[in-house]
Amino acid sequence: MGQFFIIKYSLNNIIELSLFSSVYLYSNMLFLLITGYLFDVFPVRRVLLSAIIISIIGGVILWYSDNLICGIIARFLMGVGASGSFISCRKLADGCFNKKNLGFVISIVVFIAMLGGAFAQAPISLLVSTFGGSITLLINLLLGMAIFILIYFLVKPKDILPLTKNNIFSVTKSVVKNPYNWLSGGYISLLNLPLMILGAIWGNLFLTYTYKISTEKASVIILLMFAGIMVGTPFFGWFSDKCNNRVGFMLIASIAALLLSFILLFANDNIYLLSFLFISIGFVSGAQVLGYPIIAEHNSYETNGMANAIASIIIYGVGGSLQLLFGVILNLLSKSTHVSSITFTASSLHYAMYLFPICMFINILLIFILKYLPFKGFVVWFIPKAGQFE
Repeated sequence: MGQFFIIKYSLNNIIELSLFSSVYLYSNMLFLLITGYLFDVFPVRRVLLSAIIISIIGGVILWYSDNLICGIIARFLMGVGASGSFISCRKLADGCFNKKNLGFVISIVVFIAMLGGAFAQAPISLLVSTFGGSITLLINLLLGMAIFILIYFLVKPKDILPLTKNNIFSVTKSVVKNPYNWLSGGYISLLNLPLMILGAIWGNLFLTYTYKISTEKASVIILLMFAGIMVGTPFFGWFSDKCNNRVGFMLIASIAALLLSFILLFANDNIYLLSFLFISIGFVSGAQVLGYPIIAEHNSYETNGMANAIASIIIYGVGGSLQLLFGVILNLLSKSTHVSSITFTASSLHYAMYLFPICMFINILLIFILKYLPFKGFVVWFIPKAGQFE
């Protein structure tokens, strides 16, 4: 859809495309605290349906309008609505399943979410090439309406205990002081970086402009990354629950991601090599799911929505910033500032890709802090023991 939006909104340079792409993440991030608090004090079903309605309104604007400002507003509304999607699933999982099995349960949630990401690649490219971008947006909009109807009839209303003695500020203070939320959110965001950059607009453009691969083949290669993460999430979730060692698997996956990112830096245009790298990166990225049970285990159910909101702010904030930074680096190093005529040089791609190993190295440091070191910073004066925040 990247090329479709370039034409639809007459985007003039790569910075505009970066802003159009990242505004969804920033609006998502801005409303996560409010959404998380609402999930803690109101029935999950009611808040979730309201969020879907906001997303549908944004989808209607995106489909109907050709004005760039309206398009940005549409992306903003869709980000606001989407801020409740994953939090609602984690809230329901935390309330319905044993915490010892949360790794596998949340991995299934992520697996289903990745089906949507996979659908956004080759199937969407096929729809765009067959029916055009406008009809594809309409199909996506109708699918969102169908999901609203299914949730309305299938998800049972479930009231949760309201936080009668705690307002949004006291709840926010409580979860902000918990270092596990910060460390887990940072871990998830950095291990999710390949998906944020290569799985979004940039991946398809990189493969088509840099390696001269057709749009269809590029979509298939990116689809393999989503296939890898769909296999990796339940694997890491189930195996870490079975071995009762989440942090160990987090470390192994981050080291593997670091090595794969170095290989990607020097990869050639062999389609089989690129396919292997993308599916492998997707597989190890599936270990990001291990950060969510850590958040659930170190927060009470009454504050779990807000805790996930804090973590999601870190995830989307870091993802959106790095996505924009990736575009800025390419814009500075590319031959042209016009998206339609950009030629990525080997050096521009090489330097931009250095974000991957740098972030993976930082991720390894976060895991060691999470496991071993006392946390004496501006957040809290100590690392709490397991269960202290339950």
